[in-house]
Parts: sequence; structure tokens; C-alpha cells
Amino acid sequence: MAGEKSRILIFGATGYLGKYMVKASLSLGHQTFAYVRPIKPDTDPAKLQLHKELESSGVTVFQGELNEHDKLVAAIKQVDVVISTLAVPQHLDQVKIIDAMKEAGNITRFVPSEFGNEVDRESQKALPPFEALLENKRKIRRATEAAGIPYTYVAANSLAVYFVDYLLHPQENRDEEDAAIYTVRAATDPRVANRVIIYRPPGNIATQLELISYWEKKTGKPLKRVHVPEEELVKLSETLPFPDNIPVSILHNIFVQGEEMSFELTEDDLEASKLYPDHKYTPILDLLDIFANNIKSKKNKKERERQRIKETKVIFIINFVVAVVVNLTNWEDVAIYTVRAATDPRVANRVIIYRPPGNIASRLDLISYYWEKKTGRPLKRVQVPEEEFLKLSETLPFPDNIPVSILHNIFVKGEQMSFELAGDDLEASKLYPDHKYTPILDLLDIFSVNPLKPKLSTFARAP
Repeated sequence: MAGEKSRILIFGATGYLGKYMVKASLSLGHQTFAYVRPIKPDTDPAKLQLHKELESSGVTVFQGELNEHDKLVAAIKQVDVVISTLAVPQHLDQVKIIDAMKEAGNITRFVPSEFGNEVDRESQKALPPFEALLENKRKIRRATEAAGIPYTYVAANSLAVYFVDYLLHPQENRDEEDAAIYTVRAATDPRVANRVIIYRPPGNIATQLELISYWEKKTGKPLKRVHVPEEELVKLSETLPFPDNIPVSILHNIFVQGEEMSFELTEDDLEASKLYPDHKYTPILDLLDIFANNIKSKKNKKERERQRIKETKVIFIINFVVAVVVNLTNWEDVAIYTVRAATDPRVANRVIIYRPPGNIASRLDLISYYWEKKTGRPLKRVQVPEEEFLKLSETLPFPDNIPVSILHNIFVKGEQMSFELAGDDLEASKLYPDHKYTPILDLLDIFSVNPLKPKLSTFARAP
């Protein structure tokens, strides 16, 4: 029965749509499982975090590869329903899941990864790159049917948040809750067994021009329209390398061929918003309201973050920042403190923290109050947004990406001053008060008289 709770296994649970499928399954009260790639020494830390989040939310996580047949069978035997959200390059790998489900023999419903066109009701062929993708989906449908596995095929058309974001770029964080809720409900609904369910909510049907006009009214700002002739899309689909030729071909199929609206729904068709009228989906106009509000909120957040970054206090010299920001010199204090601590029984099996009171200052303090006053020359300020640091940390080759990440940690996150020193903490300048460290103002005096060459700067390539 539709009201009964199932045991749902999700493939692709850490991917774009898979995350929302997990969330929907949990919110509907189903026992939820995820089959994910094994954790390895070189696993992306972001993926590690996703694994932890899955487990902390109550998801049972199976680790394995798709070519590990025995692991697949063992996982599948513990569930009733399988939902796949595997990405395009892995579509045909779903045959391995089908083989495992056939051997397990216990699956009551399989939802293969589609979430786009109704591939068996095509009115005309798509451009070759997209047509090949559609053909792969048909192959998975036929393999599912040949294996005798009960199925539900999902024709979600254009996922609203993804494509609105693609066209208008109003936000970074996307949420496909409606598509996920409809999918999980259909996967456990006997009315949708061995049927296609189509996502075509009346309030979410719009042309490109209507979408653009809606957005202009919401924001009060006109958008520049650039008309791309069909011939240009066709040419790009032929000349761009794989997989870059696929998005162009999809856009041609949606906006030129109009394939998603190429057939009328009949009384026999299962349309999601009619099948589940109790679920209040988000109409396109409401979605644009959300996006517009998110933009305002994001701008305000950026402004607050920018001010916070300006005011972040940084410990200079001892946490090795002075050498970074104001050229490389004067490591004597660091060396003296370190050697003394290494031979001091009070610091045995302890952490010693270098945080001299006279060396704590924000970047603006350093620039405005100290350096410009010392030299009598104004410095040009270039604001580097956090997004630029993140992008550089992801795109620069190793080890050039390390300095950028360190600067982000110091000046954006403010990690060096993220905790107060407690009474039992060992701070170097208090532990060795007889050592007269060089305060930041004295160090700037030294630099103003005897600056080092830029090539000696530790972070010469840092932004």
C-alpha cells in the first residue's frame, strides 16, 4: 500500500539530485539506504563530509563499486525499493544494478536514472549527442523489463531549480524538493507500478521569454537578450568535444524542438501534481520570488562578511603571518621561543601558543594605522572576494594552491583568533617574559628602513 513504509536504497546519493532523494525518503518516514563509492586515501574531503552527513541523518551506507556484484546483491537483499540517480556517464552501468536486482529477487520497484524527457514518446530525433543519451535510457528501460523487475519511469522534464538557475544564474544553492518528493512517493505507490509518471505541474509551464519577463518584473532590472540561431546550436553540437556537446543539444531539444510539450497528456497518463494533489509544489513565480529574496540576502551576507574580514584580528610574527604579509624577516622570536620550549619541562607533552599581545592586529590596522603612517604613502586596496580564494584553491596546481588556502584560513575564516586562551594555556610571551619579542610597530620600522626584495616574499603568488 502507498501508506506503508519501505526500505529504499539510493544510488548516487551524494550527487546533485541524489542528496534531495535521500532527504525526501527520510522526510516521508522510509528506512533509507545509500550505496556509495568506497572511502579511499585520496577521497575528496567534501565527499567524506557527505558520507558523515548521510550516516548522521540515519541513512545506512553501503560502500562498494558498481562492478562488485556480490556487494550489490548483498545490499539489495536488505531493501524493497531501488532509486538510481546516477549521472550521465554511468547510465549504462545501471545494467549491473539490474543484474544484481534480478539475482536478489526481492525488489518491488526500481526507478532508473532518467528525470528528463519521456524517451518512449519522442516526436522527433534530438541532436546526436543528446539522442545517444536518450537511447541509453531506453536501453535501461528495456533491460529492466526483460529482467522482470517492477519499475517506475520518471519523466521529470526540466528540473525547475536547475534550469531556472542555468538560465538566470540567480543563486548557487539549488533545491529539487518537489522532484524528489514526487519520485519517492511514486516509487512506493502501487498505482505507478510498471508505469511512467510525468512531472508537468500546470503552474510550472512557461516559455523562455515568459521566464525572462517574469524575472525582470521581480528584480526591476532588464536582462540583455541575445538570440542564438538554431544553426549555431547545431554547429556547436557537432564541434564541441564530448561531454560539452550534450548541454547544447539538450537546450536545442527543449527550446527549439519543444520536445517536452510535444504531446498532450491523456486521461490514462499519470501526472504527478494530479496524482499527489496534497503535495504543494512550488510554482515558477513563487520560485522566482525565492530566488530574488535569496539574492538580496546573499548581498547583505556578503557585505557583512566583507566587513568581518576587514576587522579580523590576526596574530603577526609568531603565527608566521608577519613574514607573509610584510616580507620575510625576523624569525628570531619564533626560533628563540621554540628552542626554549623544546628544553622546558613545563612544556613537555603540551602545546605552546605564540600569541604576543603586541602582535595582534587586523589587516586594516596594519595597512592604515601602521604602514601608511610609517611611510607616509597610501596603499592601494584591492578587495579579493572569498569566491576568488575558493576558486584559486580548486584550480591552481599543487603546491600553488596551498598559500591561497592558508590566506583564506587566516583572513577569511579568522582561525588564528577563533578561540580565547584559557588559564591553563601556555602562551610564549607570558611563559618567557624575559625575552623581548619584536612588536609589530617595531617590525614595521625595520621594514620601512630596510625592505626585502619582493622575490623573497613567502607568498609571492598569493592574491
